[in-house]
Amino acid sequence: MSYIGQEDWVHIDAHNDAMDLLGDRIADLEASLDAVESDEAYTLARIIELRWRYSDYSDMHQELEELIKEHASSTTRKAIVLLNLKYPKKTGTEDWGITWLDL
Repeated sequence: MSYIGQEDWVHIDAHNDAMDLLGDRIADLEASLDAVESDEAYTLARIIELRWRYSDYSDMHQELEELIKEHASSTTRKAIVLLNLKYPKKTGTEDWGITWLDL
């Protein structure tokens, strides 16, 4: 509400509406970021799986290893967790510094 002679007064309702919109936008962006991180972990899990499958081809193994190293360690940990769910007996979580508490 503004008063006579106070045209610069900020309307509290408009301010609150703008803050609500910004809060909603932040929530949407955080959800999008989570989705992208999940997609990245899934893709990295597939790359690690390919490295397992083609371990007898040293040149391909090396290239896949370089791709894996380009990702953040937190993403690598998520990828290993995904692989552990898919291949519980094959995934050597100790090699990646992951304990069962992380799973």
